[in-house]
Amino acid sequence: MSQTERILFIDRKLRSCGNFTVKEVADYFEVSERQVKRDIEYMRDRFEAPIEWNFKEKKYIYASSFERLKFADQHLILAYLSMQSMLKNANYFPAVSSELLQNLKSQIPKDYLKVCGRILYEIPAAESLEPEIFTGICGAMRDLLCLELVYTNTKNELSERIFEPCNLINYGGNWYVVGFDYLRNEIRTFNAARIKKLSLTKKSFERHGDDFEQKLKNYIENGFGIFLGEKTENVKIRFYGKAVQIVKTQKWHPKQVMSENFGGEGGKEDFLELNFPAADMTEVLSKILSFGKNAVPLEPQNLVDLWKAEIRKMCEIAGVYR
Repeated sequence: MSQTERILFIDRKLRSCGNFTVKEVADYFEVSERQVKRDIEYMRDRFEAPIEWNFKEKKYIYASSFERLKFADQHLILAYLSMQSMLKNANYFPAVSSELLQNLKSQIPKDYLKVCGRILYEIPAAESLEPEIFTGICGAMRDLLCLELVYTNTKNELSERIFEPCNLINYGGNWYVVGFDYLRNEIRTFNAARIKKLSLTKKSFERHGDDFEQKLKNYIENGFGIFLGEKTENVKIRFYGKAVQIVKTQKWHPKQVMSENFGGEGGKEDFLELNFPAADMTEVLSKILSFGKNAVPLEPQNLVDLWKAEIRKMCEIAGVYR
């Protein structure tokens, strides 16, 4: 039995019974009492758990309210179900052992295991990623050696390039690799599933300035979705109708700011405005269009222009003109 299982057992005991003894935990897991005392110290140090010895009852108790492990069982269920779903699709983890799944399952209380069968965790359809590509990228990041890539873009155009893979990101079920591209001499993002061929070179990663790591961090953090970039613009979108209730419970960006207007001015329709920074408008535009007439971009102007151009194209295809 792992330390995690003992810690969760102790927390459940304290929540359900209000106290526990070292002996009952040691007997249940067939470990020494010294080990259980180390677990208690670990909970105090790592989780700041207010576990104290009650001299009157001669048992351990929570001396004050403790919330950090309150929903641990529910989090375990979510972790177990998400991994179970991912293991059905090799695109997520080309090489993974089912032992991980069993380890998680063993830590879920028996009464909650019955609930697991009634919860569905569906993973979106993902592009196929060859294990050799995944392994090659990981090996290059480990050894700090450049890759020689043969890559095809969305227009089905092939290109060859030397590339330093720095980060591998799974977004929406698909794998993307971020790093320094020698062909464009800048940080770029590539869809790993569209890498047709790669080979490890003997060329070591180069220094791209003392601020490269910060630039890389900004590039990843400032993006919206998987469309990343270093320079951002403020995006402002106004939502109407049913979109208001949907968007107000969503988190589009860590730095987003929402403002609601009820009743509007002069009896106009209620609306919600969403502001956030983004470096690329591709996925932002896609999100806006998914809400139809209930979402209108206000800033930046290039996003507004893209939105209008896309609507004109759709009108032409549908044979609808104003």
